[in-house]
Amino acid sequence: MSDILGSEQFKEFYKAVSIEPCDPSEYIKNFIEGAQKGLSIISEEMHIGFCELFINAPSNALDIDGTQERYVLFEKKGNYDSTNGMRDTFVTSDFGIIQIVVYPLGDYSWKDEDEGEMEFLFRVLFDSCLKVRLATLLKQASITDPVTGACNSLGISTQVGKLCATKTIDKYNSLFFNIKNFNYINQRIGSREGDNVLKSYSFMIREFLEKGEVFGRLGGDNFFILVEKDRTEDMIKYISTRRVLANGEDKPIELDITVRIGVYNIKPSDNQHKVISSAKAACEFAKRPSYDDVVYFKDEMLDIVTVNQEVSNNFKKALQRHEFIVFYQPKVDLNTSKLISAEALCRWVRNGEIVPPAEFIPALEKEGTISGLDFYMLGEVCEHITDWKSRGIEPVRISVNFSRTNILNRKLADKILKVIRNHKVDPSYIEIEITETSGYEDFESLAEFVDFMKENGVQTSIDDFGTGYSSLNLIKDLNVDTIKLDKALLEKITDAERNADQSVVRNIISMVNELNMKVVAEGVETDAQREFLKNANCQAAQGFLFDKPMPKEKFEFRLIGERLY
Repeated sequence: MSDILGSEQFKEFYKAVSIEPCDPSEYIKNFIEGAQKGLSIISEEMHIGFCELFINAPSNALDIDGTQERYVLFEKKGNYDSTNGMRDTFVTSDFGIIQIVVYPLGDYSWKDEDEGEMEFLFRVLFDSCLKVRLATLLKQASITDPVTGACNSLGISTQVGKLCATKTIDKYNSLFFNIKNFNYINQRIGSREGDNVLKSYSFMIREFLEKGEVFGRLGGDNFFILVEKDRTEDMIKYISTRRVLANGEDKPIELDITVRIGVYNIKPSDNQHKVISSAKAACEFAKRPSYDDVVYFKDEMLDIVTVNQEVSNNFKKALQRHEFIVFYQPKVDLNTSKLISAEALCRWVRNGEIVPPAEFIPALEKEGTISGLDFYMLGEVCEHITDWKSRGIEPVRISVNFSRTNILNRKLADKILKVIRNHKVDPSYIEIEITETSGYEDFESLAEFVDFMKENGVQTSIDDFGTGYSSLNLIKDLNVDTIKLDKALLEKITDAERNADQSVVRNIISMVNELNMKVVAEGVETDAQREFLKNANCQAAQGFLFDKPMPKEKFEFRLIGERLY
């Protein structure tokens, strides 16, 4: 047997076990087939009657269940001695075990000089097996999310693409979903433990999957599922609320994971882009306050999402070019008809035309870039106040809107104060307006923010009051300075048959006054509305009855004049 290593047979054996890269699902199969072919070439020369391979690999992010397999690489049935074998065991870098066992052909007995050749054979088989395993893991890594072990975007596209190619994609529906307030969870428990939460949540979902269904993570807290049509509702119910245990500083914390879901009913002609993008578009609508947490796709959604993407793509350059302009809408004291403050409103002047806020604010909120616009507006307002003061024009208090997405940032208050101080503006000239629904998702952060602002001389107000779910909590538990009644509350108060609406508004105003907060009514357009609000002891109002939003230069005339309406 001493000449076998330099023989043509061994070259053919080596060539057979050295497989080329291929699909992950084919690596092991191809290696086993190659080893079987190669061993059949050299079995007579090396007196091999039987050879088997044991693999015991630990689990990891790319191989969730690990690998425990036995493969027969060669067998000469009925013609080998199973009592006189040789074996070698190898330990991999991740403490996995690969063991190779051979038995001699017929009644052949291994000789001392055979051991070196057999050890070399074992090493070649091990190296080839290890190469296959590493190549498999490397290929798997390209389609696997390292945090959760689920498919990544490439893995999702690959699997969806295969189903589209085989015309079986319409057996499924696609779900795109996003975890609510995951930024807040990360702030509370830290990003490392946040990753463990994602891992635990993903494990629960994988356990619920049926064969053929696809689950993946598309970055951040966004996920995708391809679910059989008749299991769609069960899957929606399952993923909507899951309880996950996380490690807190002192003790474990139970977290309720809730999601917003976009659902797409897949059609036979759909390609992978349509399957994924349609569910994603529906999910974007699920994030909007006026929609439910589960939204089913409609064709017109894609057009709106496309517009939103254009807004997002142009936003950074628009900021740099100062395309966003501050317009001011006065607030008027209902008893004295005097200008007492104003709200700073954003207008986007693009290509010489004004883009309405409704066409870009939702897109920026969705992308999370609204924070940049909020601070841009605050900086512009502070510059205007500084300019007015330098020219002897006494400003009024200006309220600046901050999106609810900012409230989840615990450093928001410090950043606001830094902008005000950098411009050397008296904090009493600034008021921060926050939409009412901000408190619904994270009331604790909102309360802390309001208290910190008040301690540092900056007033706060709740905008759009009466449109959300937490109105009474906001009145009772938040130490804000002003409550702004939403326009929708005023639309029917002057209708003689709408006594109930009038009673609601009167009682809200009464409660706010008793709590020593100011009330400002938004959207006042008629004298009848003004008189009703004045008689109900509402202190101030803003709306077209007094002034439409106006640019800085025009607003200056209001500041310079008598300030009376």
